[in-house]
Amino acid sequence: MKTSILPILSTILAAAALLASAGEARALEISGAAVRVDGSLVVDFRDDVLPRGDAVRYTLTSKATTVFVCAYRSNPRNFVPFPRLAASLHVLKVITFEVDEEGNVEGTIVSDPPALPLLACPVGMAPVLASAHYEDILLVNRFGSAPAPMTSWEAFPLP
Repeated sequence: MKTSILPILSTILAAAALLASAGEARALEISGAAVRVDGSLVVDFRDDVLPRGDAVRYTLTSKATTVFVCAYRSNPRNFVPFPRLAASLHVLKVITFEVDEEGNVEGTIVSDPPALPLLACPVGMAPVLASAHYEDILLVNRFGSAPAPMTSWEAFPLP
């Protein structure tokens, strides 16, 4: 019975590549996470020791909770606390960055703002974002991942 050496050789090469890269300390670090006024999540990061001239894809994931209330169109700070709509959603944003000549990537990823919900507001009022809370924030690339602390934004305190 003949056995192909190709699967064995590919396993050995993959193991050798893994061992060769094990000595390099990959450092994906999130330097900041915040929420913009429109409710989108902003994550700043730095990634070191990458293949020079390569393109690396980053995936940002998070759980988000948003609260919308009805506010007067002429003065959004004048709102009614009810009706209100709280929505939970999963955030997913994928973007590719080019690695510089020194093997680094510094970048910012901004998620899409939460979609405006169907909220029945009284006449003269419209739904506005009252707060956004992000948790389980994780940035991932093919070399590893880095978590970020939860972050929130509140337009005005809700009763």
